Amino acid sequence: MSALRFVYLGALALWLGGLAGLGAVAAPVVFEILGSALGAEGRVLAGATFGAMLARFHPVAIGCGVVMAVSLVAMALLGPRPRPFGARLGLVATMILLTLAVAGPIGRRVEVLQQATPGSIRALPPADARRAQFERLHGLASALLGVNAAAACLLLYWEARH
Repeated sequence: MSALRFVYLGALALWLGGLAGLGAVAAPVVFEILGSALGAEGRVLAGATFGAMLARFHPVAIGCGVVMAVSLVAMALLGPRPRPFGARLGLVATMILLTLAVAGPIGRRVEVLQQATPGSIRALPPADARRAQFERLHGLASALLGVNAAAACLLLYWEARH
């Protein structure tokens, strides 16, 4: 049972740490350095760089979610059921689905917009439909990843209480 809990917590720590590291450290640094060094071209390069980092993190996050779900089910079958079991498993499933949404349809739409726009999307006039759509999609992706981080914090809290 301790080994399953350790695996579950390790996956949770990796997922939450990855989200925090990317959102709070990597993104601001990449955009600040490349933007200040290269201007508008730097922002485009920063977007491409961070997009690639995020794309590489999504499979890690999904893998963490699968490991967490399997660990939770195994703990429920082998020993005392983690409390609240249904809520935990539901949160993990929701987190996986949100990650799949950001990695899949939302990410693909952002990529299509970026490829169809010469230069930086931020250089487009604020009323441009492409810029408005990009900002909506970017905001949605950020919000969904924020929900994942909040859900991971709730899972961590439940573990700390246990």
